[in-house]
Formats: sequence, C-alpha cells, structure tokens
Amino acid sequence: MSEQGRSFTGAKGWGLGLLLVLIMANLSALIDSVEHPEIPYFNTEHMLVGGITALVTAFFYLLLMKYVANLKKKEQQIQLLNEELEAKIVERTRQLRDAQEELVRKEKLFIIGELSSSVGHELRNPLGVMSNAVFFLKTVHAEADTTTKEYLEIIQQEINTSLRIITDLLDFAQIRPPQQQLVNVAELVRQSLGRCTLPGNVAVSVALPAALPTLHVDPTQMEQVLVNCITNAVQAMPEGGTLRVAAESRSTDGANNFVEIAITDSGEGIAPENIGNLFQPLFSTRINGLGLGLVVCKNLVEANGGTIKAESEPGKGATFTVLLPLEKDKR
Repeated sequence: MSEQGRSFTGAKGWGLGLLLVLIMANLSALIDSVEHPEIPYFNTEHMLVGGITALVTAFFYLLLMKYVANLKKKEQQIQLLNEELEAKIVERTRQLRDAQEELVRKEKLFIIGELSSSVGHELRNPLGVMSNAVFFLKTVHAEADTTTKEYLEIIQQEINTSLRIITDLLDFAQIRPPQQQLVNVAELVRQSLGRCTLPGNVAVSVALPAALPTLHVDPTQMEQVLVNCITNAVQAMPEGGTLRVAAESRSTDGANNFVEIAITDSGEGIAPENIGNLFQPLFSTRINGLGLGLVVCKNLVEANGGTIKAESEPGKGATFTVLLPLEKDKR
C-alpha cells in the first residue's frame, strides 16, 4: 500500500473512532430520551456533561491511538532492520564461503603444480622410449599376426593417453604468457576441428558468419582450448549425436569487442550439482578423467583476456561458450 493510501486509511480509522466516542458519551441520554420521550433529557446540563465527557474521552482516545501507532511504527522499523540484517548475514556468509572455496582451489592448484612440474618431465622420457620401441617392433615385424599387431596398437594407444595426461599436467602447472596476434575466427575453428577425431555417428554443424572480426589472442593456446571443448563434446555423445560450433560478435558498452564461440553437443547433459565444479581442479564426471582439462582451458582463456562458461540442461546436451577479445584497435 502507498504512503497516501496508508494516510487515508489511518485518518478514516481515527474519524470512526472519534464518532464512536461521541456516541458512547451521549449513549445514556439517547437511551433515556427514547424510553421517556416526555422528559427533556437533551437540556443544557446533559449537553454540557456529554460534551465534556466526549472531549475528555476523545483526548484519551487520541493519546491511546497515537501510542498504538507509534508502537506499530517501531515494530515495522524493527522488522525492516531484522530483514536488512538477515540479508547482510546471508551475503556475508556467501562471501566467506566463496573465499574459502577459492582458498581451497588455490591450495589444490599449488600442490598439483608442484607435483606436475617435478614428475611430468621424468615420466615423459620413458614413455617416449616406449613409443619408439613400439614403432620399431611394428616396422621389424610388419608381417606379424593380427593378435600381435592389435596388442602393439593397444600399447601405443595407452602410451598416447599417458602422454596426453602428462601434457595436461605440464600445461596446468606452467601456463606460459600468451603470444597474442591477429587470428581469423573461421581458420581457428577449422584447424581445431581438424585436430579432433570425429566419429562417423556424430554430425558436425558449423555456423561462422563471413563478417566476423579478427581476434587478438594466442592461436596455439586458443586452439588447445577449442580442441579440448570439442573432444569433451564428442565424448559426451557415445551413441552419436550432433556437434555444433557457432561464432558471433558480442558487444559491451555499445561496442563490438568480443567474439563468442559456442561448442554444443546433444548428449545427456550435465547434472545441475556438477555445473559449478566443472572448472575445479581434479573434478571429473568421467571414470578415467583427470579433472584438469577444463581447468587448463579456463586458465588459457583468462590469460588471453577472455572468459569461458558452461551451460546445460539434463537430457538436452551442454554448451561451452568461450568469449575472446578482438583486435586491440577495435576494442
């Protein structure tokens, strides 16, 4: 209710109260005049007594109403202060929780970084030797039976998987400063798709407007980000589906200064409780996932002045959106 409406309602209530006081002050005389009409009860004496009674009663009634109104006003003020205090407590609790989560995240990053930098290089060398040995065996035993060839291929695949994990660890531990340059969006997307293994049961849809402006990013780092997002999208569709890569210009402050690249899959989607943890280190929804790929993507995108986010609805797939800055003189 508006302030004017409350004032009108209050005045109406006070007026009705005063009218009731006047009626009650003269009620005895009114009753007597009805029962004994032959007696002039409304004489000067009755009118004087009734008037004084009404004034005194009205005075105390006004004092009581003012006291009650002040009590209500104080109660409303206390309620408002309680609501403001509760909102501040909720906000402060959220800030403390966010700060604690960020502190835990930084501790994880530090521990993983220390471990990755010290172990990664030591593991990469023997894996390289093993990979060379497999290549040698494939060459020497080119006429080997099918079973031998299958096992050699399995060994090579496992070596490649281990090397990929080590690469993720090293990339996570040592994000080099970006070497930013002018990059064509369409070319970046095509090169990223070319590096990915796309199964035959996955249909690819690419939407790249011809008039997209030029990015100002590190092409190698951004290609790594897109490859990781595309690979995750394909892995989210083991039974097949549709992979869509789209790009468009985005503006802030009335100027087109970003390009948005969205990678969408038609898989089962991501559970709501997992969305907020996707970019946390060591979190993965896959059984054999290390939980560093998306963390590396986030670090690389932010190092290039951009942002990355994930959106999903269970049963309707997921979308990873990368927002990247344009050429400097157009920003």
